[in-house]
Amino acid sequence: MGTYGPTSVSSSGDEGIIYNGIVFVGADLETVGIENPDDTIVDNVEAFSRFSDVSVPSGATIDSAYLSVTAFSGMFNGGSSSSITGFIKGRKVANCPSNITSSSNYFDTVTYPWTTAIIQWWPSSSNWVSGSSYSSPDIKTVIQEIVDLGSWSSGNAIQLAWYWSGTYEPVVYEGDFRTYHSYNSSTAYEPPRLTINYTGGTPAPIEVNVMKVIKQVTQTDVILGPFVDDTDFKSLKTAYVSDSSGIDIDAISAVTKSDITLSCSSGNGYFRHVSNGNYALTLSSDNTATLGALRVTYKVNGALPGWEEFLVVSANVYDSLIGNTDYLYTDALQIASTSSTATTLKTNIPYLDEAISGIPTDTANAVWASTTRTLTSLGTLVADIDSLLSANHGAGSWLTGDGTGSSGGPLILGTIPVSYTLTLAPEGSGTPIANAEVHISTDPAGLNVIAAGTTNVLGELVINGQTVFWLPKGTFYYWRSKAGYSFTNPDTEVVI
Repeated sequence: MGTYGPTSVSSSGDEGIIYNGIVFVGADLETVGIENPDDTIVDNVEAFSRFSDVSVPSGATIDSAYLSVTAFSGMFNGGSSSSITGFIKGRKVANCPSNITSSSNYFDTVTYPWTTAIIQWWPSSSNWVSGSSYSSPDIKTVIQEIVDLGSWSSGNAIQLAWYWSGTYEPVVYEGDFRTYHSYNSSTAYEPPRLTINYTGGTPAPIEVNVMKVIKQVTQTDVILGPFVDDTDFKSLKTAYVSDSSGIDIDAISAVTKSDITLSCSSGNGYFRHVSNGNYALTLSSDNTATLGALRVTYKVNGALPGWEEFLVVSANVYDSLIGNTDYLYTDALQIASTSSTATTLKTNIPYLDEAISGIPTDTANAVWASTTRTLTSLGTLVADIDSLLSANHGAGSWLTGDGTGSSGGPLILGTIPVSYTLTLAPEGSGTPIANAEVHISTDPAGLNVIAAGTTNVLGELVINGQTVFWLPKGTFYYWRSKAGYSFTNPDTEVVI
């Protein structure tokens, strides 16, 4: 369940009276009813109020709604032949414009029709005591008819009218009317208020004010305000300067406060009025040095205190999102939900005929030796590479397996059976080195890698689960790597 209000009329231009068919905007008092004050003319009056920014979402069900006013005076004798009563109606317009206060528009019921729903309200003398606040009967049907309009959205405006209807025999010095305080009447009394209780509806989308995003360590201008009078709570204060009495403006980053020294000229702390009680302030690069939330608070004698919230972001983020002059930095940390890096991805494909791009100062051997690699989660990539290399270099199994003896068949690149054992010195007969990675290239630079595997507990090189593999005649280069060991690479072996 949500509630709007009670919210007052926000300006004198949003209310008025209809006096004998003429619209008067911004009256000191609002009146509805009829009176014969001097037997020369009968006063025929109704009143209207427009409420802006009504935060009720579209599609909402109105559970209850009330118009509240503060009584000023009334006349209740009406004459012996009087039989009138009051009613409340609303403009059946999704967002009532302010120009309906003009006479030509107010009576244009084609463009600005009234609601079909009306609610009777005509307080008796005992229920109309000067200075007391009174609320109408439930006017939810009036509000529902407006909110149900297809173009209604939260934040639109609603105009309500309180009018009289019935028969009246004018008797001099008598009448039947109710007068109440308006926006202009007095700061001691509240103007008309609207309260709406509702359920459901589709909330309005959240809007992001990009103007409140600030680039880090940058001198920048921000807007503070409006500055509002602290006695009548509505007058805008437009004459403050940097040395006005009691003025104090602070910047709060995280929980650290820093005083802002104000100035009347360009530069850090430059404070000046812009429009309608809104002031511009130049923040220094020190004020914007800390990333995250930034609150700028202000107070000055004669005005209500206030604050504005800002978000300080890095130059890269600001220039990407606001300036459109940069790109957001991104790092690939996962591939298929598995932690990885771009370098790891490249080293997981050791059998391509080309050097690894993007690492011009490293050899393939250096990249290979940099980290542990696996191809177990790359789907059909290994098989695809095997097919491509077989097509370019002749048929045979190019698959490396995982060195555990659990995958692939014998590596057959030639007709001569070969095995390789890695041990501590003396080489070939010393202590076996297990779990070392070995890859074989056809060139001393290690660029054309043709096979790779891992040594078992006996130090034997295992490729595709086999300790014997087949190579053609020629010279081959073995590249060894294991954490904690230092090898002289490559180890040159000749197959004859």
